[in-house]
Amino acid sequence: GKASDFDPVLKIKADFTEISTEAGQNTVDLTYELSRRGAAVTPERVEWESNAPGIASVTQEGVVTGLREGTAEITLTATYGGAEYTATITITVTMPVEEITAASALLFDKSAENPLTAEQVFGADSDIAITEVYYNSLASQNIYDGGTLDVSAAAAGEGQVFFVVGNDHTAYRVTATVATQIFYEGSEFNAWQAGRAPGNGDRTAYSYGEGEYYVLGADITVTSPTHEVFSSGSLGGAVSTTDTPTKIGFVGMFNGMGHTITVNDAGKAGIFGDLGAGSVVKNLKLVATLAASGNQLAALASVAKGGAIIENCWFEVKDGGSSGGYNGLLFSAVGSITMRNCVVVGTPGAAGNAGLLSAYTRPEYSEANQGDAQFTFENVVAVSKNAANLGWIWLENNTDIYDTGVTVLDGSSTPVENLKLPDDFNTSGFNSEYFYIEDGYIPMWGGAASDFTPVLEIEADDTEISTQEGANTVTLTYELSRRGAVVTPESVAWESDAPGIATVTQDGVVTGIAEGEAL
Repeated sequence: GKASDFDPVLKIKADFTEISTEAGQNTVDLTYELSRRGAAVTPERVEWESNAPGIASVTQEGVVTGLREGTAEITLTATYGGAEYTATITITVTMPVEEITAASALLFDKSAENPLTAEQVFGADSDIAITEVYYNSLASQNIYDGGTLDVSAAAAGEGQVFFVVGNDHTAYRVTATVATQIFYEGSEFNAWQAGRAPGNGDRTAYSYGEGEYYVLGADITVTSPTHEVFSSGSLGGAVSTTDTPTKIGFVGMFNGMGHTITVNDAGKAGIFGDLGAGSVVKNLKLVATLAASGNQLAALASVAKGGAIIENCWFEVKDGGSSGGYNGLLFSAVGSITMRNCVVVGTPGAAGNAGLLSAYTRPEYSEANQGDAQFTFENVVAVSKNAANLGWIWLENNTDIYDTGVTVLDGSSTPVENLKLPDDFNTSGFNSEYFYIEDGYIPMWGGAASDFTPVLEIEADDTEISTQEGANTVTLTYELSRRGAVVTPESVAWESDAPGIATVTQDGVVTGIAEGEAL
């Protein structure tokens, strides 16, 4: 035969190559065979080694133990006749994952250090020690140094965080948000908006925020920026050709997290300048007073362009006394815009020619797409407080308005605090993270849906009575509360499940009849 036929051959053997970190399933015994021309030979020396001992360790007896999720190459080196021979085997380790809800909302900032405590995840009574944290995959890099998280390399947005706890051999998966930036002060928001170059009438447009996720961390008061795409030239001049850019203005994600932005001088730019394709504004309360002068004023944005989404928001638009017109939450909606699960209230223009939702709606201006403007509404309530001078959309310009999802409540006699939603209004969209129907209006509060469920408690001085006269009665009282506040029920009905033992009147008076227990 050939000379190579006389070279020893080293092989590693295993009953299986996939193990877990869970006790009882976390080890596998490796064996080997060194043979020469089909006959087993005994090496002078063997050495086992793992290229990822943090994932899978190996003893010199060949016992592999899974420690963390991932893969490890286990290499065996055998010495025979003064020469070394090697073989490798790949071991895959999986870690059981339990999905939990964090004790508090987890929000991390890419631009800052993020302190992390076990209490944030597991609650104040927890004595759990977090050892490692991974973002979106257990096979990624550990981002926890024992005190803070480093999410600078993480993709902005909503994702999954895996918390590995001591020797628990289990990862706890929690939904978290990684923000490009979190705004806690109005000055931070103002700085973010400052210096953006406006576009102009020759269709030179700016855009910002693509692929980014911005979050409001507190209620703030901001200054309206002075730039918008169409700051010079007319609206038609900027959108009248087939090559109109759709990525104008803000094109990222903005999550208000149920907080409020107040702006007292909203001008032509609103607070975002413009909203372009791909932009999403959600979970925001905006209270905007329009500027005292000028026209084409906007609370949210000058123009919202096709593809923009506005959802789960409360907008209050106030007239600042301007004698101009064409004002609204938006100055103009261009192309296909979606608004869902929103309430819009206010008085955007005493001078008239104003629209509560938008002063204008327009298609993408070209011969080919005149019908492409669609303002689509889902579960939207528009409350006009100066209906004589105001339409919810003032001018529909060659536009298909899909308004089946809009309830318009007009009239100055409808104050915001007394807003009553119609019986057929679909409230399911508001039963999400931050928005709930409460007492006929929609507040903003970041609790759980169960926090809004009324709690009924019965109170009694004593729960043990006798059948003996004078000791055979007790008067029950009750309290119905919602979010800690006492509310009055429409009706109450007392009932005993064992009236032969204890009766109860509709005034809550219980009388003992015979020995036993009654509910």
